[in-house]
Amino acid sequence: MFSSQIEIKAPKEEVESYFKALEPEEGFKTERAGYKLKKAKGGLLIEIKAEDWQIAEELTNAFIIFLSEHRDIIPNIFVHSFWHGVVKNIKDKFPEVETFIIMMLGLTPEKMLQLILDAKANGAAIENDYISSELVSLAHKQNVSLNAWLLNDKNSFDKMKKLGVDGLITNYPGRFKI
Repeated sequence: MFSSQIEIKAPKEEVESYFKALEPEEGFKTERAGYKLKKAKGGLLIEIKAEDWQIAEELTNAFIIFLSEHRDIIPNIFVHSFWHGVVKNIKDKFPEVETFIIMMLGLTPEKMLQLILDAKANGAAIENDYISSELVSLAHKQNVSLNAWLLNDKNSFDKMKKLGVDGLITNYPGRFKI
């Protein structure tokens, strides 16, 4: 669960300087693309966001350069994105980075799992309406983690706990009992 959030959005030319000067309460925003960061227990969750694939790829390439020069942060970061190719590119360059794809698709459990495996991701953050006991079972057989989002009501939260998902994502971390 994530207790606080910072958001950084920047053109690719400025990405590295924002990572170097990262302050917990500061952020820079543009409408085009960016990195969304959340302090996570034991590390930093980085969401790579973009309007289109070209921008996502530019951000990813800048991020890969940054990681190449700052390998010491790798054990402390988690990367996720709606852009599954971003996740795969990062995993190809840095297999040790924990990666997750973000999904809100009404596909069969088998197809959802295949998307995760194709991206070489450690897991996925999936909108809770699309998580079933079959998906949880298939994912866990492949050692794939599933995080359910966005759990802002008690029924959804309790249902995902009962299904055995690995992570519960909510805007109200103090509202529910784990």
